[in-house]
This record gives sequence, structure tokens and C-alpha cells, in this order.
Amino acid sequence: MSGNFLYRHRLYLPIQVIVVVVLTCFLDGYAQKTYDAESLKSAFCSGDHESGPRAMKSLGAEGLLEYLDSLVVWLGEENSRLRRYSMSALVEIGKPAVDGLIYALDDERVETRKLASEGLCRIGDTKGVEQLIRHLLHDENNVVKAYCACALGKTGDARGVEPLRYALLNDNEGWVRESAVSSLSEIDGIDMLDDIVIALADSAAVVRMKAAEVLGTLGDTRAVKPLIAALEDRDTYVRQNAVWALWSIGDSTAVTTLVSALTHYDSGVRYIAAEALGEIGGSRFVEPLIFALKDEKYMVRSQAADALGKIKDVRAVEPLADLLDDRKETVRHDASWAILNISQKHGSEVLMPLLDHHSSTVRKYAARQLGSAKEQDAVDLLIERMDDVYNAVRIDAIRSLGQIKDRRAVEPLIDVVKSSNPDVRVAAIQSLVLLHDRRARDTFVQALGDIDPEVRMYAAKGLGNFRETSAIDVLTEALKDNY
Repeated sequence: MSGNFLYRHRLYLPIQVIVVVVLTCFLDGYAQKTYDAESLKSAFCSGDHESGPRAMKSLGAEGLLEYLDSLVVWLGEENSRLRRYSMSALVEIGKPAVDGLIYALDDERVETRKLASEGLCRIGDTKGVEQLIRHLLHDENNVVKAYCACALGKTGDARGVEPLRYALLNDNEGWVRESAVSSLSEIDGIDMLDDIVIALADSAAVVRMKAAEVLGTLGDTRAVKPLIAALEDRDTYVRQNAVWALWSIGDSTAVTTLVSALTHYDSGVRYIAAEALGEIGGSRFVEPLIFALKDEKYMVRSQAADALGKIKDVRAVEPLADLLDDRKETVRHDASWAILNISQKHGSEVLMPLLDHHSSTVRKYAARQLGSAKEQDAVDLLIERMDDVYNAVRIDAIRSLGQIKDRRAVEPLIDVVKSSNPDVRVAAIQSLVLLHDRRARDTFVQALGDIDPEVRMYAAKGLGNFRETSAIDVLTEALKDNY
């Protein structure tokens, strides 16, 4: 920030603000200039979790490059913070740090090799393939082997294919085999489908999970049959990855399986199947998804409602309405969204049959939404709902008639003002004010004497809207109201 800027704005910036800004700029610059190898090492060793990241941010990749040799050496230090931050700094430097990490990969200390292999995995450079292969096949530490497998995948080098296949079939550690599966899928130009399918039957669940995920990413229809079999895997996460993979492949056999999966014994599988069918779309999924609305697991019911909302088939409206009474708020929310989404495509008339629904919650919902949509064709039905046995339904029907502003509602609303329920009377007076019909004038005058102050208030507003001099005396008298 220049001195000229501060001078020009001296009348507008408090001196405290200027001092803070200047000191901040000065200290930022000072911090960048005062890091040497020892102070950087101290920052990395500090118990303050902010000092290491702050130092790296201040120096940036170019500044850290100056300390490349030191960072490689620090990978072998006893202080775990220093080792971890040094590796992160080397990753920040990127490709120029690869040679140092390859050198550290041969260190006799296990912790150093772990960090070096992790760094190479995160950078993903093509250098050091032979060293990575050697440590994948022969290192004594499984973490190092897993990271070397990861790094080989990132290189994309075809020399890594056979070692990765060997590790997949022969290594004793599931983490290593999982990493091998993932890395094989990253190397272009090879057909590894058979290897991944074999991994789908691995003894370790983590490997089977990764295999199902990779098969979905590959999108090869040859994987459909083994993935269908994996829906019966003993591990729930493998089953869920398998149904996701079938969704990703999306051929006719896979889609048919997704429909069947709506009745699977695993609720996670049912949930993903419902989500998939909603995204794929199609009227042929409506009936199976309607059946899923009655699932014992609320998340499946919620996802089925969401899927039906996306498909937008009118057959789903009535079953979705039944969920508006669901005990779970998320289900009620998704059912409400779905009904509105369907009504946006087919018109709000799809909501009108819900005014006769057996549930008062649904009738109330329908009345409110029809008012929001200003559905003229719903006026007669809403007038009928003003006699509903539940006051909540009556009130929403009354308010919706005010929103629609159809003159047919004036006389029925005038009658409702005589209700013994004050909330009903307030809603009726409010709607009459919105309708602005002179037939309500006498009703407003009479309502000025209502025992409910809110009724009197809206009655006065209704009279005032007519702008009649004949109402002045009545309104003047209303000024004496203590409300």
C-alpha cells in the first residue's frame, strides 16, 4: 500500500486502522525475508498447528525450493511434525522434489520410506518407476507398498502393469491390493477388466469395494453379471458400491437389476437404487418407486419420493400425499417437493383431488399450495373446504381464496366471518380485504365491534380501502379502540 494512497484517504481512515494495515504489510514482508533453514525447521517442529502451514504459505513453492535438500534430510528426523511438514513442503514444490523423494525411498528407516512413497504418490511424476516397482514387490512395510502402488498408477507407465497385477493377486495385505486395483484402472491402453473382476471376489472387503467402484468407473457392460452377483456380498459397502456401479454402467440388464434392487434386503442398496432410477428417469419406474414409498427405512422413503418428483408422473401424486403425514420431517419435505415438482409440469389441478384426502395434513397442504398457485379452477373446492372439520384446513382454504381473488368467494367469506373461532374470523376478514369487494362493507362495519382486536384492525383496513366519506364517522369512532 503506497504512502500516496494513505495520504489521499487520511480523512477517512482512523489512525488505528492505518497502523494495523501498515504493520500487517510490514510483518508479512518481514516474515518472508527472515525464514532460514533453522527458523523453518523450528516452525515445522512447533506445537502450534498454524506455524508450519503459515511458513509454507509464506514461502510458497519457489521459496521452499531453496530448502529442498534440508527438507529431504528432515524426512528422517525423529520429530513427527517435522517429518510430516517436510513431506508436505516437498509435495508443494512438486516435480523438482521428485529426485529427493526417490532418494529417500531407499532410506533404511521405515518412517522415511512411508513419507517418501506418500509424497511420490501425491506428486505423480513418471520418474523412479523402477524404484517404485522394487519397493512395491519387496518392501517390508505394507504402507510403503500401498503408496508405491498408488504412485505407479499416477505415473501411467505401462511398466507398472505387471507388478501391479502381481501385487493384486499375491500380496498378503488388503491395503496393497486395494491400491493395486485403483492404480491398474489409471493406466491407459490396457484391458484390466478380468483383473478387476477377480478382485471383486477378494478376501478383503476393502479390495472388493474398490473393485466394484472401479468397474462402475470403467463402464464396461461385461462387468454387469459379476456386479449383480456382488449385490449379495457379505459386506454392506461392497453391495452398495456394486449397485452404484450398475447405475454407472446403465445398460438394460443393469437398469432391470436396479428396479429389482428396490426390494433388496440391504436398505443402503434400496436407497441407491431409488436415487439411480430417479436420475435415469422413465415412467416404467413409477410403480416400483411408489411401492418404495412404504419402505420401513425413512431414508429409502425419502429418496423414492425425490425420485418420483424428478420423474414427474401424475400417478405418484396421491401416494406421495400419504407421506405428508410421515413421522420423519425429511420424508415430508421430499414428498412436498415432489408433489410441487409434478404440479409444475402438469398444472396445479393435480393438487385439487387432494382437497378430499382422508388426512387433514394433506387437505391443508393442498389448500395452501392451490392458493400460492392462484388456481382459479380450485375456488369452488376451496369454498367447500371452509366447512372442513379441522380449523387448520378451513383457515388455509380461506387464506387461499384471498390469494386467488375470485369474486365467487365474497359471499361465502362474509358468512364465515360469523364463525365462533377467532382465527377463522381473522383469516376471513383478511381475505375480504384482499378481494376489495363492496359487498363486504357492512361486514367490515359490524366487525369493528368484534371482541378480537385483530379482526377489528383488519375490518378498519378494509373500510379504509374503499375511501368512502360515509365511513369516516365509523372509523373515527374506531380510533377510541384501546388496541
